[in-house]
Amino acid sequence: MEKRSTRRRLLTWCGVGLAAGLAGCTGSDDGNGNGSDAPDSGDDDSAGETEQDAADTTGEEPITLRHNRQSGRYVFEGSTGPDEFTDTFVWNVQSLDEYDAEVEGSFEGVHGLEEFSLTASPDAPEPTMTQPYMIGVDEDLSEYVDTRFIELWLPGVIVGEADVSSFSVGDELDAGSGFDLEVVDTQTHAGIECYVLDAILMGGDVEYTYCISPEHAMVISAKNYDRGYEIELVEYEE
Repeated sequence: MEKRSTRRRLLTWCGVGLAAGLAGCTGSDDGNGNGSDAPDSGDDDSAGETEQDAADTTGEEPITLRHNRQSGRYVFEGSTGPDEFTDTFVWNVQSLDEYDAEVEGSFEGVHGLEEFSLTASPDAPEPTMTQPYMIGVDEDLSEYVDTRFIELWLPGVIVGEADVSSFSVGDELDAGSGFDLEVVDTQTHAGIECYVLDAILMGGDVEYTYCISPEHAMVISAKNYDRGYEIELVEYEE
């Protein structure tokens, strides 16, 4: 499937897209040859990106996609088209203890129905290429949910530890993933407002689109343009 493209200004990458490599991009000079890690105070048209970076220096814990902010029953559907088999994912948050959640859920796809009970927590190991879908301390959601669905609903490797607690259209997020993330629009699905993030490759093509709700710290809809597969929240009950 043809990918959407963007004419947005590409950010300059210092390394290969990893967070450690990006750290070298922020240095500045005070005019006397002394380096500084302070943000550039000059004019910059990436105001949204500056706000996101500033949030990381406040000392407050960033709200990521593994933080559970709301209870309730979420029902998602995933499909490659109207004539294709529809996957159904249920994420029922029974109770919350700060950001930990007791969850009853299920996934029904081409391989049948899989039901599960787990404790979802932001204390889960950080996502890696070998374990990208850890949702709790010892809980790997890919044990229950098909990869094509879970890679869109829990895009830890791409969105990473980016703070999703507040967005504005025009924000640019630095997730250290090799993708540029830009907030381009807002949508509403099943009564929940979300912000549309394009995940943009270095060449300018949009590989993924996510609609993330800051209030719920959750992907509400998403699409993989290569596979033509997309997911959407179709029902939410508090």
